[in-house]
Amino acid sequence: MIKSSVELRVAVLGIICLLLPAIASCSGSHPMAGRYKGVEEDNPGSYSFIELDNRGQGVWETEIDYVHFTWEIRDGEIWMFVQGGREIRGVLTPEGFDILLPEVGIFVFVRQD
Repeated sequence: MIKSSVELRVAVLGIICLLLPAIASCSGSHPMAGRYKGVEEDNPGSYSFIELDNRGQGVWETEIDYVHFTWEIRDGEIWMFVQGGREIRGVLTPEGFDILLPEVGIFVFVRQD
């Protein structure tokens, strides 16, 4: 009887240890996580959205593309890392963030609630 009680405790402890990181990652909410709409004043009729999740994953959606990336905040900037190791940086603003793409222009993203 003692042996099965010890085995049960070890099994329960093992399950708790496996689930704890998953539970902890769900509990935190990053202040930048959310949906952002692009403000395309120079290009009416076009659209873009960026969705940032709490795990540092994101998606940039336009009418012609859908790009997955990882992201993090560093010193007042948002850094987005896309496939192939390319990085895109944006400056944080009170409303969201601005991204400058060389030879394309500035993209302004405003938080949607």
